[in-house]
Amino acid sequence: MSYLEELKPDSPAVTSTRPDVQGVTIILPEGVPCFHAQILAELFRAANELISEADYTLDMRHLSDAPVGDPAPWRQRMVIFLGDIQSRWQTDRRLWQRAQQIMNLSYTSVLVGGAAFLLTGSAYEQDTTLAIHPNFTLAAGEEGLQVAAPTDLYLREGRIQSAISPLAVIKLLLDHIREVHGDFSASALAGYVGIDSGPEQARSPFALDIRRRSGGDRVVASCLDLMEQNLESPQSIHDIAKQLHVSPRQLQRRFMNVLRETPLAIYRVLRAEKAHELLTRTSLPLAEVALVTGFATPSHLTRCVKQVYSATPRDLRHRAFRLEQTRQVA
Repeated sequence: MSYLEELKPDSPAVTSTRPDVQGVTIILPEGVPCFHAQILAELFRAANELISEADYTLDMRHLSDAPVGDPAPWRQRMVIFLGDIQSRWQTDRRLWQRAQQIMNLSYTSVLVGGAAFLLTGSAYEQDTTLAIHPNFTLAAGEEGLQVAAPTDLYLREGRIQSAISPLAVIKLLLDHIREVHGDFSASALAGYVGIDSGPEQARSPFALDIRRRSGGDRVVASCLDLMEQNLESPQSIHDIAKQLHVSPRQLQRRFMNVLRETPLAIYRVLRAEKAHELLTRTSLPLAEVALVTGFATPSHLTRCVKQVYSATPRDLRHRAFRLEQTRQVA
């Protein structure tokens, strides 16, 4: 059964002709459940949370789920044929032709693991070099596929791209995000999902976006460090400025010049973001969430959360519960 998972909760799917804001379709071999692609879903969901201009939607299906249909949407999609490293992707003539049609229509097709064999006999066979897992190297050569060097874990050349395994395709996708959104966003995303270690790993999505917008401003970055370290017991802007060896007025001016926001407003959103995380991912009572995020009362927390998210804490919890139920059913 196919299903469409909107990765940005409570927002409509965005159709765009830009290749950097596109839908992603993951196609799995027959009989392989869609949850096998969950790690890729988490990557795109994290990209939407972390990168303000990212707006990916994800569609998971099997080739047999439905005919290709209207070709127009495919031209704006990246299609990932998600094979594994144990078995080559085998299919009948009808479904093979459907795979070829999708490759012809899609903006980019990525062949992962055993899915490389879908290229056998296609118009792309002779002109495409594939990153092939060592388990398939001999068979791929015998079938006339163009095999890359053993050191190539993935290749991003042309419309047909490839990765030797589901783990290697994550690196390929991070490369795509790096090309579209820049090194900072890609590195922050990698750290955020636990692929690479680094100073950005523990940052919140909002704090990372502020750092990106500030262009690496030293004073802004240091101020954000102090704010994130003191969410439970917020410091005054005067105290933060003193620790940074600047006056409160200088700090205020720096934030306004770089971000068009006051440090107090940024601090408030950081605390609301932490509250949002606790409200949607834990069952802590509202009073405890307020305490952990430095709000004097639950009503004060409610006002701030509503200002930032245009929803009450109760609404956010209800939406998160409904979304989790939808994922479990899918």
